[in-house]
Amino acid sequence: MGYLHVDILTYQSPKRPGEPCGDVIGHDRQTDATALVCSDGLGSGIKANIAATMCVSRLLESLRCGLSLREAFASLVRTMNYARDHDLPYAVFTVVRIRNSGEATVLGYEMPAPLLISGRRTSLLNHRSVTVDRSVVSEALCHLRPGEGILCVSDGVTQAGLGAGLAEGWQTEGLQHYVDECLAGGISLDRLPRFVHHRARELWNMVAGDDCTVSAAVCRQGKCV
Repeated sequence: MGYLHVDILTYQSPKRPGEPCGDVIGHDRQTDATALVCSDGLGSGIKANIAATMCVSRLLESLRCGLSLREAFASLVRTMNYARDHDLPYAVFTVVRIRNSGEATVLGYEMPAPLLISGRRTSLLNHRSVTVDRSVVSEALCHLRPGEGILCVSDGVTQAGLGAGLAEGWQTEGLQHYVDECLAGGISLDRLPRFVHHRARELWNMVAGDDCTVSAAVCRQGKCV
């Protein structure tokens, strides 16, 4: 039957040109699964980048050292809650793990809800709320097939347009509608993050905006060589 290979496709930009991006993306491939982490540091610039980099590095290294996904996630949630209470570098994050069989687990801590991409349409992942160290986090499970994937964004995308024509920003509903239009128009999955990012920057218009990150984990049939 072979296996599913996961392509990671990312497009991002900082709030201000020339500054480090406060959003950080990282991924790790192991023999049985691929993990993608999208983290958004508080604020923007160097401090936000440091916080987000720490989140991504710690979570991926915990998985490499043998912790389960939920153990690594819960440990990082506890650390971030402590950091928030003591004015230390703080970041929020989403982690997606996709096994070679297509079984996917998505855990989110204070991040916009990811979208499930299937064929020419998207849907919100069915998730349940779980309490971890005083924080309500989200957990979703799904099964992916070739040509399907999961789209993660930072709040710089879902809040695009805030103060520049959209009273509450783009929101997840607006993002989902736009992605559906792209897919119906024949935009391929490898180009989708760039299109979504470009549209978010357009919605910010001339307002300073925020760090914007779009990352997709897309499945295809693996090729053994």
